[in-house]
Amino acid sequence: RNSFWDGDLPERWFDNESETPNIGYFGNGARGPGGSGSNTIFKTDFTAETITELPATLSSSKYYRAFFQSGTAGYWTGGYPWQPGKGAACGSMYKQIGNSGSPTAGYVMGGSTGIGAPERAAYANDVMNKITFATDTRSALPGVIDHGTGHSPQKNMMDGGSGTSGTVGYWFWGEDGGFYRSFVEKSVWSTDTFSVLTETIPNSPIISFSTASTNTFSMLMGGNGSPSPRTTCMKFTYSTETMSTPTGQLLTGTINSGYQSNGAAGWISGGGTPGFGITNMQKYTFSTDTVTDISNMRYPNPGVWLHKAGVGP
Repeated sequence: RNSFWDGDLPERWFDNESETPNIGYFGNGARGPGGSGSNTIFKTDFTAETITELPATLSSSKYYRAFFQSGTAGYWTGGYPWQPGKGAACGSMYKQIGNSGSPTAGYVMGGSTGIGAPERAAYANDVMNKITFATDTRSALPGVIDHGTGHSPQKNMMDGGSGTSGTVGYWFWGEDGGFYRSFVEKSVWSTDTFSVLTETIPNSPIISFSTASTNTFSMLMGGNGSPSPRTTCMKFTYSTETMSTPTGQLLTGTINSGYQSNGAAGWISGGGTPGFGITNMQKYTFSTDTVTDISNMRYPNPGVWLHKAGVGP
């Protein structure tokens, strides 16, 4: 999830309030050994640095969902439906990438339709999905996406990340149907147009990383590595559209974590490797490029992974 801030004026893009968001939510995901699905929602208090399980739950136990949000609501979409004894059911869109977009609309692209199924499917390479917040309606934007050279035919973006300034958005690859990519792509929300930048993601191939953003930069953290998940962090600055390597690094390497930003810090929840989840909540303080493990915000054992999150208004 991305939170959008002005670098000098601490105002939220969606209501121009000066208050730093204090509340966040994590939901869905896979829990513990074996990866059983979860519909649990946890509420985080960034000031008190606490986490609490809510009585409310999501409608189904899924993971690998996309997430985006407006100024007043969060949206989980797609994902694996868990089937006891069978694992993740095929035939559902999963591994999509959500982008909170502009104050009026969120966007979703990429994904797959199930284990072994063609990743192009109904959401082919050239379709962007747009969700208008005022009406909660979806529209397809065919022809918007052009990933440049790659597969023939190209497949969809998976296991990547995104960020937005409120007027333009960025997409970070990721995987293309089993092949690794390092594209950085840009959307202009006012015209719903799309382009591929010359900048690429360093340390590629890298997938399943976490992306915590402000309205001036995105921080890409962790990701798949061998033999262990990465601790590496990479910073993409919107004004220059360039990547750099900050001094801060994760304390615990992780993939498939939940992630969000309240503007002052990025919060990286759980994660791990396939088959288990870790409980850590890691806080990346942007002003000092330091990472701390917040013991009061650990998930109840056995942890969670492949979950998504957003901040409250």
